[in-house]
Parts: sequence; structure tokens; C-alpha cells
Amino acid sequence: MQENMLNLSPYKTVKEWTKPYSDCPVHRVRPKTYSIIELPGGKLAFRKQDSCTRLLRHEAAILRRLAPLKCVPTVLFEEQDAIVQKYIPGQLLSEVLTSLGRFSRIVIVMQMVAILCKVHCRSVVHGDVRLWNFIVSDYRRIVLFDFEYAYSLKKLGAIEQLPDEVVQHYQGRLMTRLQEWIECCEAIKTLLSSDWLLLPFYGFAYASREILLRVHWRRRVIA
Repeated sequence: MQENMLNLSPYKTVKEWTKPYSDCPVHRVRPKTYSIIELPGGKLAFRKQDSCTRLLRHEAAILRRLAPLKCVPTVLFEEQDAIVQKYIPGQLLSEVLTSLGRFSRIVIVMQMVAILCKVHCRSVVHGDVRLWNFIVSDYRRIVLFDFEYAYSLKKLGAIEQLPDEVVQHYQGRLMTRLQEWIECCEAIKTLLSSDWLLLPFYGFAYASREILLRVHWRRRVIA
């Protein structure tokens, strides 16, 4: 791991902001710091800083497992308290939601489903599929980021091998791929429900969520 630890500072910070955890009691008092930095040579990069280095190392390992995919960030290098990723020009999906047209919303929904399929096919569960964890690029393509609560069903599937913060996030019971699809349907409902012409797609998302919930609870009862 040490060969991946680099320190190219001082570098120029172009923009910096903080994303507090408003829905996670474990990290409500420990916000993450994001920044866009300029590396030597003028190349921009995305830097994520966190005081919990265990989560950073865990996220970097997951991202390297997903490295061949273009729909997730690429890790350039790691620092002691941060990971530096390839810069993706764009905005959070939650921020541009109101400015999206009907066609753009449908295209983004299709991309969300495709991304989740690709991630699950590599035996990885993201664990936090929310609108604010998608970046809409300048070319209307979306990228899924923030993999700190993700885990691999193959190598990191055992709960005792995960960082304590991840276990607390799941309250001791890891999320299945089926549960993540239910969470994705919730995000799709939010994306489509604000436009009455998209009601058929909204109805499909709602029906899919209900079917998945029934399957999930039936499996729990059988188990």
C-alpha cells in the first residue's frame, strides 16, 4: 500500500467545499472535505479528505477493483488523509435536478440502471445510492462516486473484515444487491415524480420498488 501513498503538495486548491452527513448518525459530526486541485502541469484532480483513514483506504481498494469501469472515479494516488481521483467536470445530480428536461431525466435514469448493473456484475454493493452521489458531467453522462460504504461480495463480503464505520452504517447487517435496487428505485422516483408527463415511468419505478420490497421481505421470512 505504501507505493500508492504519494504527496505532491503543495498544489493549488481551485475550489473547496464540505459535505456534512445529515442522514448518517455515525458521521454527523465528521464532515468530509472535497476540493478540486491543480496538479503540476495544470491538470485538475478531485481530492477527498477524511479524518478516518480506514474508510479512505477501503474506498480506494473498492475503486481499484472497479477501475475498468468508466462510470466510477479513477484513483490517481493516495495521501495520508485523502485520496485524489480523476477530475470529472460537472455537478451533483441533486443540484441540477430542477433544470433537467424530460428527455434528460429519462436518459439519466437509464444510465443509473446501467451503472448499478455494471457495479453489481463486479460483485460490489455501493451501499448509498442517492441523487447526491451521482455527478452529471458536462456531456450529460453520470458518474457514481462516494464508495466509502461499498463492499465486495467476493473479497470483502465478510463483515468482520470491513472497517467499523461501514459496519455501523449498515447497523451490523450488510445491504444486499436487492436492497440496493430498492434504494435505486427510490432515487428514480424522486427524479421522475416532478413531471406529470413522466408519470408512466414514475409508476413503473414505484411498481418495481413494491415488487422488490415484497421479494425482499419474503426472502427474510423464509430465511
